[in-house]
Amino acid sequence: MKNIALNAPFLLPVFWFGVSFLISRVSGWFRLAQDFPGKSNISGEKFWFASARFGDSFLGPRYGGSLFLNVGNEGIALSVFFPFRFGHAPIFLPWNSISSIHEESFLLTKYYVLSGKDFTIKFNGRAGEFISSKFKNWKDPGANY
Repeated sequence: MKNIALNAPFLLPVFWFGVSFLISRVSGWFRLAQDFPGKSNISGEKFWFASARFGDSFLGPRYGGSLFLNVGNEGIALSVFFPFRFGHAPIFLPWNSISSIHEESFLLTKYYVLSGKDFTIKFNGRAGEFISSKFKNWKDPGANY
């Protein structure tokens, strides 16, 4: 028991990084980051500590208040808050990689569901609403949303 207490300061970071790495694989973030590597210099509306759920299910991995988003004319840049970043390379989703956005509700929460080839991401709150509006304006520039 004494050895575990002495090793705890070394085991905790290993456990933390391991869980973060595992979540990146289970959620699909890792694969998405390989397909859509991050861009660092896009200008747009920034959302700090945003939330999203990856996958089709409402039981899928959720990034609650741990995402940084930059929504610009070219697309959406996503990154994860530092303590959870291990295994989560930045992602840049160009608008043309998103095939549709629609609204869904679950337990009194409205989600904006982005669908693309082999990915689904559900954003909620102000960030989700802004992403939906920006996508619609990109898809149909003459329309008033």
